[in-house]
Amino acid sequence: STPDVGSEFAFTLNFALNRAADTQQGQQTSEAPDLASIAGARILLVEDNLINQLVAQGMLSDFTIDIAANGAEAVEKAAASSYDLILMDLQMPVMDGFEASRHIRQSGNTTPIVALSAAVMKEDIVRSEEAGMNAHLSKPIELDRLSSILLKFISPKDHP
Repeated sequence: STPDVGSEFAFTLNFALNRAADTQQGQQTSEAPDLASIAGARILLVEDNLINQLVAQGMLSDFTIDIAANGAEAVEKAAASSYDLILMDLQMPVMDGFEASRHIRQSGNTTPIVALSAAVMKEDIVRSEEAGMNAHLSKPIELDRLSSILLKFISPKDHP
């Protein structure tokens, strides 16, 4: 660190789980649910933050992901394509996740919608449910919780 100049930090994030390598290194690993039965499922990720988009894409690398940067785009994409699941950020510009979910539900779309937000107070969860969302996943995203949500709402079937 240099006064009046600042500091530079670098790091590497590995999103792929390599349980064999972890076990060989003597690290304990938690048993994550097997997502192979739903690999290839189509997920609409509604997220305005580029970094959050990249993190989620890394965690969902076995799935087909479309991205909407705001709620209005999500409504358009949900109407134009078929998805197995919608991951919906709550706070976005143009149209928030609550309003987007209401529009998607009013169109008759029954695709499971999971709120994806750092807002985890009881009132946020209730508002999500009232807007037609099926579940609430907190940020930062925990891989085990995400896996459980995916397995709960995506039916195992042949995905391209």
